[in-house]
Amino acid sequence: MTDSILKMVQAIEADYGTDYTLWPENDIRLKKIHEWYINHPDKQKKNLSETDILRIQELLDTQMQKKKICEMFEISPGKLIRDIKMGILDDTKWKAGKETNNEL
Repeated sequence: MTDSILKMVQAIEADYGTDYTLWPENDIRLKKIHEWYINHPDKQKKNLSETDILRIQELLDTQMQKKKICEMFEISPGKLIRDIKMGILDDTKWKAGKETNNEL
């Protein structure tokens, strides 16, 4: 199911962009993702070390795909998004690189 969650997130990002505040709450894919996380609360929750946080930040700055980063560090896309929204990580350079390459 994790692969299908990632694919749904990618499809949502393709439709609405990476800013989750622009995503419509009634999107059926978001409801499915939400339901999955409610049913799997411990799935892929991991506290990242300071070293991991620094390495993830470096990878974001080089515009590595977020999916790839999640796979490398065995974290969920939701964890990555939460850490960005909480200010632990910053995806400003990642977004800027994607916009430059017309990939957003």
